[in-house]
Amino acid sequence: MYLNKMALCKNTVYLLVLEYSGYRQIIKLTQKTYSLGREASNAIVIDFQKVSRKHATLIQKKDPITKQYVYWILDGNLQGQKSHNGLFVNGRKCYVKELKDGDKINFGCQVNAVYHAVEHPQKLMSLKTINENTTPDLFQEFLEIEKELSPIIKLESTEQEDTMPLAQMLPLSPSESYNTNLNFFQFKDTNPHQASLDEQLIKNFDLLIEASKLSQAESSLQRALEKQEFALYYQPQYNLKTKKIDSLEVLLRWQHPKKGIILPHQFIPVAEKTELIIPIGEWVLKQACQQMKIWQQLGLPTLSISVNLSAKQFRDSNLMNMISRVLNETGIISQLLELEITEKTIMKNEDLANQILADLKNLGVRLSLDNFGREYASLSYLQKYPFHTVKLDQSFIKNFTSSSQQLALLSAVIAWGRFTKLNIVAGGVETDEQLKLLSKLTFEKIQGYKISLPLTVTDATKLLLVQVSQGS
Repeated sequence: MYLNKMALCKNTVYLLVLEYSGYRQIIKLTQKTYSLGREASNAIVIDFQKVSRKHATLIQKKDPITKQYVYWILDGNLQGQKSHNGLFVNGRKCYVKELKDGDKINFGCQVNAVYHAVEHPQKLMSLKTINENTTPDLFQEFLEIEKELSPIIKLESTEQEDTMPLAQMLPLSPSESYNTNLNFFQFKDTNPHQASLDEQLIKNFDLLIEASKLSQAESSLQRALEKQEFALYYQPQYNLKTKKIDSLEVLLRWQHPKKGIILPHQFIPVAEKTELIIPIGEWVLKQACQQMKIWQQLGLPTLSISVNLSAKQFRDSNLMNMISRVLNETGIISQLLELEITEKTIMKNEDLANQILADLKNLGVRLSLDNFGREYASLSYLQKYPFHTVKLDQSFIKNFTSSSQQLALLSAVIAWGRFTKLNIVAGGVETDEQLKLLSKLTFEKIQGYKISLPLTVTDATKLLLVQVSQGS
């Protein structure tokens, strides 16, 4: 009988090599979960006094990008109990970590392990299962396989390796069974309810993985804020009627020292899930207002700036105080600041949104309904809330050239804007066709790559100087 086909189709053999008390245990990992610890009920028992009863857990997961199976290791068990001595991977203490080939694991004492992901399983095809009626030395059998697999795995001999079969190195509890084939150990659960319980626990583990990734990303964003790796870009809003730029939208970029420019959609969701969006948002507002003051001092045209407010910022109890403080510190009049809020943010709590918008209006800042058309495109918002500007979503503009329904809705929004004296901005204008149709509809303000890409401070300054030289 040949090796388990399911293991072969994954194209990788996963091995855990444990070392303690003068001998090694070699375990081929094929199951979704393994508990490791001193207690006899563990899938992998480590008979060492300083190891916790439930010291660690291995979980098999499928990588969403590579589609390959990987193992994660968790300090403690899936119920949230941690080990006493901790878990260390490559010398660093960790609570949950994705394992890579060659990772060295320490259990906070004299017990060590090495994890291997061997990508040559086809060389095992000719090796048949060992006859269960014989008493082979499984460790020697493993050494033969290791020679064919890869030079990656380096094992030093010990005195007990020549005399102790591998099966005797790892104590098995009465609830576990094994057979002596090339899978080394096949643990069988006798509890019929354990499978469903494991699935629930794995879901908890998914949350731990997500929390671990979020924590790492949060640390990176915190460092970026401290090291001033963020930068502001400015995208002009062009008035088709006056043929001039009369507003700039402020856009955030992360200038990562290794990865280069990172766009907001790649890191703002992480900041939103943490409290970092609050200091980042304040930094953006302050930097934008300071830059506007510099342009004013240079004698450049007096423009308004548009700054996006995230959902968490919008609901922050300190929002009004923060905006007032920034305006006072920078000397910018409130009417030149426009805050963009999305439909989705308002929909989360309309009553609360109405109160916050009223408070913002009392500060004197202008309000813009952002991404109109992406979620609901409800004209009721234009009447219900005190917006000064409505910014049409890029998808709205992209589709209206080929959809009579979208065109009719666009015409209705324009008519409503004129009737209520709302500013309507078409965002995401990228083609000549879109520009021509918007001009025919007597649209006034547009924004998008057809007009200008987002500009650095230097390039935005040059553009404003050109506008001055042309007699604006």
